[in-house]
Amino acid sequence: MRGAVKIFNEIRQRKLNIAVVGIPKTVDNDIGIIDRSFGFQTAVEMAQQAISAAHVEAESAVNGIGLVKLMGRSTGHIALHATLSSRDVEWWDREHSGELFTVKYIDPTYMIRAVHANATDNLYCTLLAHSAIHGVMGGYTGFVAGPINGNYAYIPLEDVACANNPVNTKDHNWSWDYEDILLPTDEQWPFLLRFPIGCFGICLGLSSQAVLWHNLATSPTTRFLHITPNISFLIWLLALAVLIAVSITYILKCIFYFHSTLFST
Repeated sequence: MRGAVKIFNEIRQRKLNIAVVGIPKTVDNDIGIIDRSFGFQTAVEMAQQAISAAHVEAESAVNGIGLVKLMGRSTGHIALHATLSSRDVEWWDREHSGELFTVKYIDPTYMIRAVHANATDNLYCTLLAHSAIHGVMGGYTGFVAGPINGNYAYIPLEDVACANNPVNTKDHNWSWDYEDILLPTDEQWPFLLRFPIGCFGICLGLSSQAVLWHNLATSPTTRFLHITPNISFLIWLLALAVLIAVSITYILKCIFYFHSTLFST
């Protein structure tokens, strides 16, 4: 993007009728401001296949370890998302420090860069191209076409060139893997330490079902179904009970979490 900024400034200085448009195309997903770059989904998909292959190779060897090298420059989005999607990645066990290991090293860099874009990236590229053409035909120049919070926008080249997109180690994606480092793996610790935060989604799902059944019971267009409003009321009570149970469980999880980290150190 920095090269596109220099080209745009030179064209503007010479007062030429040439439009300059940037497309966020990089598999590393290291372009700031926009949601994601074109090619990132394909790279994660191929990286996941490489991790699966390394897992198979490691299992076929004595004390096998699959080591996969992934690109990402200074961001690490490919490694993070491929790890979360494969679920074959484990942390190093220091208890076997005195044993010999068989390391299976895989470098899928060129395999990732040389493949065709998958369906998601194909669709995304088409939307980017249409957005860029519409912007040029509308008289705009010196911008990057890309989505921000799901809405396609035109961002100035200078802003995108100066922005970075490093992995945020404090968001929920990182915490999925980072929690395994902080919490002990001893079987004596209760399941509350591994209680997923997605359980709160069950409460939201039940609440949405209650709203749905309430609309079915009160809407004139669905009156022929003869649905009693008590169904939505019962679902509301169930959602409230689940919310209370999940909240109590998470309070206990916080207590066990601090207790485990205190005694593990």
